[in-house]
Amino acid sequence: QDAAPAVMITNFKQTGQICVAP
Repeated sequence: QDAAPAVMITNFKQTGQICVAP
């Protein structure tokens, strides 16, 4: 679960949206 926030931040940087999907 530690990676989840990092993935969400990466998705936010790439798409400008917070992606909650795994």
